[in-house]
Amino acid sequence: MDVSTTAREYDGAGAAMFRAGTMAVVVSVLLSGLSAVAEEKPGDGAAAASRGQTVVRGRLSCSLNRAVAFPFRGTIKEIRVQNGQRVRGGDVLLRYALTVEETASLNRRVAPDAIDDMLVNLLDLTKNRNLLENQREETVKLQEQNLVSTRKLQQIDEELKIVRMRLDVVNKRLARENKLLENDLQLLKDLTGETINCTNVPAEVSLVAPIEGHVLSMNPAVRVNAETLSGGTAFTIGVMDPMLLRCQVHEQDAAHIALGDPAVFVPESVQGRKFRAKVSLVSLQPTADDTEEPSYYDVELTIPNPDAVLRDGFQGEVTFGKAGKKGGE
Repeated sequence: MDVSTTAREYDGAGAAMFRAGTMAVVVSVLLSGLSAVAEEKPGDGAAAASRGQTVVRGRLSCSLNRAVAFPFRGTIKEIRVQNGQRVRGGDVLLRYALTVEETASLNRRVAPDAIDDMLVNLLDLTKNRNLLENQREETVKLQEQNLVSTRKLQQIDEELKIVRMRLDVVNKRLARENKLLENDLQLLKDLTGETINCTNVPAEVSLVAPIEGHVLSMNPAVRVNAETLSGGTAFTIGVMDPMLLRCQVHEQDAAHIALGDPAVFVPESVQGRKFRAKVSLVSLQPTADDTEEPSYYDVELTIPNPDAVLRDGFQGEVTFGKAGKKGGE
């Protein structure tokens, strides 16, 4: 066999094998790319980025939470609400009987003893002022007849000035005390749902809702015939319409988000539903001060929730950008 012919055949076979190997690699890369595209979900960050959108994870919370605690000690007699129930401000959550010590303390609290003392002092000062004013009139007449000295009139004027100053001070203090008592009585009515004053301190009072919303939670220790919790929260009332949606956005995306921008929220726990949201807060400070890592900023959005479908703690995808402008439902 010719050596040169054999060499040429060997080189051709090697080239063919090289071309076949290269083609296999190209086909493998293409198939991998197609597979990745096929597996990509509509909500994936890569797909969203290609559409000019920003997609992050967010968490819902009530727009306002109020803890309701027992202001006084007593024994629970009746519970009128349950978890999830909608309440209005002033609605009775439960009724409880005050302890004997609390009743006595309230009687002392609403008794206007200080006001009564000031009223007595005011009467004495008013009487003294009237006497001095009459005395001054008589002294002026006597002075006109040269029957008294000028010094006598000056003494009366000085005493009258002091009495009038004391009257002014007592009147101001009396007005303050009356206002403080009025505010305190209003506070007691807000706390107990009852009209309480020096002539009426009921033995049984109510725990009332401070705002309109839903009963988010009730302390397990709250039950009929149980003692009221000392300083502990009995109920948590939350405003669920609107809800707040909080998320963290990368610095490159946060620079393009402004107040009022629309967005779409897709919660994991409510299948097949999208909710319109609107940006209500964009933080100007990053969540962490680390020069080695990119900065993230807190963004807050509001979502209408009239049917209370969304709940505190729900999580899901928040889409800003083109999808946000188109909205959803």
